[in-house]
Amino acid sequence: MFYKTFPVRTDEKLTWQEIYLTKKDELLAEQEAAFANQELMKECLDHAKNILSAKSYKLIQSNIVNLAMQLFAKRAEHSVFFKEKKCREIFNRTSKQNN
Repeated sequence: MFYKTFPVRTDEKLTWQEIYLTKKDELLAEQEAAFANQELMKECLDHAKNILSAKSYKLIQSNIVNLAMQLFAKRAEHSVFFKEKKCREIFNRTSKQNN
């Protein structure tokens, strides 16, 4: 079960509130991450081709894939990011309801 803690200030005191994702929310975040990563990999493949071409390197498939994987590793938005984002949404929604 995924959770994230957020600071909450009440009466000049700082406490921490834990937000847990339901299985459904966690699965949705993972699906969102998977889709984003697929799109990101396609973009990285295109960028790798452009980079190699601009530098007059051979457009060999293994060169393109290796460079794309390095670009992807630097840019990838991991599923944890989407789970944390979902926790933040829930935290913001519940804090507004409590005020």
